[in-house]
Amino acid sequence: MSDQPMSAEPETTRTTPDELRETVWGVLAQLRQRIRNYITAISVSRLVILLGGLFWLSLLVDQLYFMATNLELSVGFRKFLLGASFVGLPVFLLWSIWPLFRQMQSRSLALVLERRFPQLNDRLITTVEFLQDDQSSLPELTRQMLGRTVREVGQQIKQLPITDVFERRPIQRGIITAVAVTLSVLVFLVMNQEAAARWKNAYVDLAPSYWERNTQLEVQVVAQPSDQVREFDSNREYKHARGRDLVVLVTVPEGINPDGEPWVIPERVRLDLTSHDESSYIVLNRTGDREFQYTFTKLLHDLEFDVQGGDYRSPESYHVRLVEPPQIEEIALECDYPEYTRLAPIGRDGQPQLEMLKVQGSQISIPHETKFLLNCKSNKSLVRASIRTDHFEVNLDPEQTTWTPLREEGEPQPAQSLNLPPEAGIFPDSRLLSFPFVLSKTVENGDEPNIPARFGPSALIRIVLEDVDGVISDQPIRLNITGIEDEAPLIETELQGISNSITRKAVIPVQGLIRDDYGVVKARFEYRVEEEEKWQPRPFRSRPNDSPVEYILERSESEDYELFEVLPLDLSIGQRLTLTVYAEDGDTINGPHESRSQQYVFNIVDTDELLSLLYNKELNLRRRFERIIEEMEKAERDFDAARQQVDELEESLANSGAAEQQVQFQRSLAVAGQRGLFQIRKNRSETRAVEESFQSLLEESVNNGVDTAQMIERIQELITDPLRRVHEVSFPKLDAELGLFKLAIEESRSGRSELTEVTRTTARILAEMRGVLEEMRDLLEFHEALQDLKEIIDTQKNLSEETEKQQKENLIDSLKSLGIE
Repeated sequence: MSDQPMSAEPETTRTTPDELRETVWGVLAQLRQRIRNYITAISVSRLVILLGGLFWLSLLVDQLYFMATNLELSVGFRKFLLGASFVGLPVFLLWSIWPLFRQMQSRSLALVLERRFPQLNDRLITTVEFLQDDQSSLPELTRQMLGRTVREVGQQIKQLPITDVFERRPIQRGIITAVAVTLSVLVFLVMNQEAAARWKNAYVDLAPSYWERNTQLEVQVVAQPSDQVREFDSNREYKHARGRDLVVLVTVPEGINPDGEPWVIPERVRLDLTSHDESSYIVLNRTGDREFQYTFTKLLHDLEFDVQGGDYRSPESYHVRLVEPPQIEEIALECDYPEYTRLAPIGRDGQPQLEMLKVQGSQISIPHETKFLLNCKSNKSLVRASIRTDHFEVNLDPEQTTWTPLREEGEPQPAQSLNLPPEAGIFPDSRLLSFPFVLSKTVENGDEPNIPARFGPSALIRIVLEDVDGVISDQPIRLNITGIEDEAPLIETELQGISNSITRKAVIPVQGLIRDDYGVVKARFEYRVEEEEKWQPRPFRSRPNDSPVEYILERSESEDYELFEVLPLDLSIGQRLTLTVYAEDGDTINGPHESRSQQYVFNIVDTDELLSLLYNKELNLRRRFERIIEEMEKAERDFDAARQQVDELEESLANSGAAEQQVQFQRSLAVAGQRGLFQIRKNRSETRAVEESFQSLLEESVNNGVDTAQMIERIQELITDPLRRVHEVSFPKLDAELGLFKLAIEESRSGRSELTEVTRTTARILAEMRGVLEEMRDLLEFHEALQDLKEIIDTQKNLSEETEKQQKENLIDSLKSLGIE
């Protein structure tokens, strides 16, 4: 370095340190601002290019996807693209302008200028450091040298072209590209407003459908029953009953397409199916100008399908979910029976209670006029139900229940609103359906609704259910409710110890039983004399109490009959009396119901005629008893003949070589014993019948007041009591002895001792029966005498009448002969 001092600058060009500082910092600040402007321009151009690219990319993706599938991009995918753009664009922009947020040091800016302008020869760096550092510690010479350098740089940088620091081509390309992209988008939007509107609908409005098509298809389902057209829900889902046919209906709607032309009807429509993880397709049958159908028979699995026809394709798949159809699991009737039936169970408080009847099967019977609450429990929650009878239909709906009368002519009748009580309606939480009814014997087909609803006398209720899945029961649930009609009381009577011919002072015993479903309220005799039309009442001694279901005619515990006394009627000989038993039930609604027993007709006769009738009956009984004795005598002879066979059997038993004869004798004796048993049992039954007939004759004479104490005692002691002992004691003993005889023969014994007892008992029975027969003959002789006396009296009466008649005729003839008329 030269020792000569540096030549001083002219005073006119000399600048102060502050002016140098301001000049250097100004240049650096200008550079800093230009860098920011450069970065900003580059970032904005890139952002514009990116936005334009996203526009064209979204338009291209949408176009290609529609060309491949005839579908719009899903809303979810478009939302994803928009979301990614809203997130990506700010990130990209932040990345692009991030240098703007960096602090640009003066030294760094100086280095930039040094690299771009080599003529500065590192003096700008030196100047920046000189201006930033404290120079007080530097030697004087050094400070002077640095000051000179600074002044030179200050003069030089004023002439530097700062703009040459930047490359112009990148920013020019970016701006030109951004402008080109912007112009292309603007031109496209202006020239193709249809596509612009479609892009707006797709990415701004996020419309599910935004492509303009020439074909439009609507998909529905034809549901059973009644071929109801049902819509898919907002999720394109339809719930279908498992096992039923599914009819898919595709329709081209009326209207015009965006071109102003009617919707184009495609040549064919197909369903792209997905079921059981398998894919297939089917072509629908064309059923009309605008309709296509296909039936899936007895669908058992869930189904998913897309619809395609012409340029239309369903944007989302349709889903058919199979569910169980609504069914009734349990039916019960909560019955309030009519009070008179007394069928209601009695509670702890002593009051009648409602009875719950569970229906087994599809039929139940309840009494007429029963009020009941029909309770149906289903397998699923219900939203609607229909209950139909022969006279009306009730549609149950949570919002409104309606009642519609039905007519045989089939004319539609207006539906009327129906207000239900709290206990009726549909209860979804409990899956319960309830409705009140009255099963009535007489129902008038009125047009006004009533609660409880009346129907009957027997009816078929048809119930149709709709569950929360919108599935309707394909077949109505049928419930046949049969009304139990309250029948008139059933009367069973018979006469005891009386016949059709009675005396004026007779009493008529009537035995019988009266039955009624719900109780007998009234019971009495009724009678008519001769041809009277009106029945006359006569009360029983013992009347029905507490409406018994079975009422027995009895005067007391020892008298199991009721008596009708004829004497108070003061009837004449020859008149006719008709008697019956009358009963009445307690039906206070449709009744009361009344009935009469068979009618008994009696002829009033005098005592002599009645005795004559009794005599003829006794005569017939005696002849019948004589035949019984004859059969017993024949049986006795058979037993005697068997004794000889017993002797021969004993000889064959003693002779070991007569085995064949022994078998024959045993067989013959066994047959004789069996025949004897049959005969003895027959005779015993006939003897009992004769004894009962004699007892009936005795009762008839007593009931007609023609008996005497001696006659009653004689018949009982000498006829009926002996006959009773014969058929109750003697015949059973003989039956047992014959059984022992048969057993002895079967055991290969002779049976002599057993046969001997049989013969003795038979002889004793015959002796008893012959004694009774003698008493019968004596009694008949007495009655014959009475009969002869009656005939003599009748003959005398007839002779007297003939004599009087003849005398009158002679007197008339004498008067005529004298000329007296």
